[in-house]
Amino acid sequence: MIRIFSGHIQRARRLFSLLLLLAPLLALPGETKGAEPTPLISISFAPDTPLSIRLRAREDSTVVRLDYGHGTPEERLIWDSYSDVEVKPQPKGGIVRIYGRVAGLDCSSAPKAIRALEVSKCPSLEELNVEGCQLAALDLSGNPELEELECASNRLSTLDLSACRALRYLDCHSNNISELKVSSSDSLRYLDCSENVLKNIDLSRSAALQTLYCQNNQLATLELRTNWKVYQLACFGNNLSPLAIETLLRGLHIAPVGRQGVIYLDAIPSESMTHSLRMTLELARRKRWRVDYSGVVRGD
Repeated sequence: MIRIFSGHIQRARRLFSLLLLLAPLLALPGETKGAEPTPLISISFAPDTPLSIRLRAREDSTVVRLDYGHGTPEERLIWDSYSDVEVKPQPKGGIVRIYGRVAGLDCSSAPKAIRALEVSKCPSLEELNVEGCQLAALDLSGNPELEELECASNRLSTLDLSACRALRYLDCHSNNISELKVSSSDSLRYLDCSENVLKNIDLSRSAALQTLYCQNNQLATLELRTNWKVYQLACFGNNLSPLAIETLLRGLHIAPVGRQGVIYLDAIPSESMTHSLRMTLELARRKRWRVDYSGVVRGD
């Protein structure tokens, strides 16, 4: 009997030791033993302003914690579809800290409330919508799994997406962006960078690109020779000369099977319509491209 009891004690000790070894792995992301947990997402917003955000997880019944700075963080269950989260009570110091495996964050329902956003410590983030939030900066250096980004109508002057290799969808129109880095995003399919102040853009590695809206910038050249899947292109309102337009048209590939390509251009003055340019326009039509001079982009 003593030997049996002793065996139970030894097994219990081994189990306890195993649990101690596993404890750091079972903690929420951002937590380390003996230290305060690091928030994965921090949102700063104007005091006394209602704030509602939407969160999404990769898996159902994912637990996240919201820290309002008043003591014990509040636990919430979120799902693989977006869940509305109304921020109450008013956070101390106007900052909400979020802990947990968040895959999607949507702040677009209360854009005027947001002052700053920190998401670079949330590597699980796949979707981010901050449209209209008036952000002056957005650090995405720690978001390698980001696939979709909506950041239109902010105050961004630069946007570096070098770390976002999984990015497929980017809408950053109506900012003040003079530098856009997407050369590492070889999965990018949709890009709307219109209404900015871009003078150049490198899309040489974006072989998956299908839709490009870059109208109303300051581009003097546009090179798409490596983007053979493109079939929607708007580039009016730039500084493209007739020669640059001719070079662009010659570089267009045949529109994908089952698609008619469409390119939106500025109207070309008759005095600039050289024989060479006229022949190049005809060549584009033979490649199943329609040239539109209306200055109005129509959906696919």
